[in-house]
Order: sequence, then structure tokens, then C-alpha cells
Amino acid sequence: YSFKISNNAPGKFTKLFSLDPRTGEIRTKAPLDYEESSAYEIAVRARDKGSPAMEGHCHLRVELIDIND
Repeated sequence: YSFKISNNAPGKFTKLFSLDPRTGEIRTKAPLDYEESSAYEIAVRARDKGSPAMEGHCHLRVELIDIND
């Protein structure tokens, strides 16, 4: 399998999150601030290595919880 963030992903998302193309693991690259944005949405594509290759798409939503800082 391989995973990829959609080409039309907002720059804000790609600056804050990374996607491992081999495992699909999503990680934060920087601290997230609830006051700046309480949620992020992005389209992710998964593709296998078959012939012909099969592909699936999903929409990911990351919701933040506000904590006192």
C-alpha cells in the first residue's frame, strides 16, 4: 500500500501534519492551537501495488480539545 495527502490539501494542513506514505501514520509537525483552529479536514488516498492498482479515498477530520494554557 501507499498513502498520500490529496494534492489540493490546504498549505496549513501540510505544515502541521505529515503522512507516512508507507504506513499511513499521521503525525503532527508542530504544536496545534485550539484558538487558531478547533478542527482540520483533509482528503487521503490509499493505493495498493496490484495490477491494476486499486485505490481508496477517505476524508480525515482531526478535532482538537481545548485545555487551559
